[in-house]
Amino acid sequence: MKPRSRCVEGLVLSVGLSIFLAGCGQKSSDASASQVVAKVGNTEISVYQLSSAVMRLPPGDPSEVEQKKAEIIRALIQQQVLAQQAIQQKLDRTPDAVVLLDAARLEMLTQLYLADYASHLQRPQQTEVQKFYRDNPAMFGQRRSYLLLQLTLPKSAEKSTQVLTDGVAASHSLEDIAAGLRSAKVEHSLELLRKDSSDLDPDVAAKLGGQGIGGVASASVDGKTVAWEIKEMMDSPVDMVTAQPTITQLLVNKLTQAALPAQVDRLVQTTPVQYVGDFAKYEKLAPPAGTSSTNSAIEGGK
Repeated sequence: MKPRSRCVEGLVLSVGLSIFLAGCGQKSSDASASQVVAKVGNTEISVYQLSSAVMRLPPGDPSEVEQKKAEIIRALIQQQVLAQQAIQQKLDRTPDAVVLLDAARLEMLTQLYLADYASHLQRPQQTEVQKFYRDNPAMFGQRRSYLLLQLTLPKSAEKSTQVLTDGVAASHSLEDIAAGLRSAKVEHSLELLRKDSSDLDPDVAAKLGGQGIGGVASASVDGKTVAWEIKEMMDSPVDMVTAQPTITQLLVNKLTQAALPAQVDRLVQTTPVQYVGDFAKYEKLAPPAGTSSTNSAIEGGK
């Protein structure tokens, strides 16, 4: 029996959480047999749950779709059995569970509002999409697939950053640089990974784009110094027609991020809000208008 993939597990958890928050254990009174995939006790697993998970699967071999469906259905059944056990044991009524469920429901509702808000914004013009395509060749027209050797220095090894950057500037191989770091007992990590140029920071993609096998580049990432060496590479360009949906979504996300702070401020200003008791002091510490923290929810939902 094939092991269930982490991708399938993640999809099932996502879909299952949404259904649970909408009313776990509720039986649909008007669902026909054709809308039901399986019954677990008195609870029905719907075709919608299965379809929602299948649609989120990454592109793959069409011949594997039926196997993936079987894995998803099995996972949904197992999840429903566990959820029923939790409810029978009243685990959903513990203080911690109530807080977590409320937080998850609030997050889901926030994402639903953001998606609806974005859908009402003006769609990007075709000229904007074409310009984005031209301005980002590493993401599309000149995209490459790399096998990269990545060397990372943690923040704790910042004193050795110059050793790494000097080695990169001198075009030394990362294996040689790593050997020197090991000799000096400097903490670091070395790993092989596959990346498309579209997944890299634009500056890093530009640095690697002009190089061949053995080319190196370095950058600061989240306070860490990271270097990459090209071990393998292959051109994998994406034409304008194929890229258009992705570019459109990226531009919509950008428009939403720009417009959202003002929208949130307007909603807050027109909604009665009162800080209570000792918590009134936090009203003065709140960030100024126009710095909506909901931006992070958009970024997380891309």
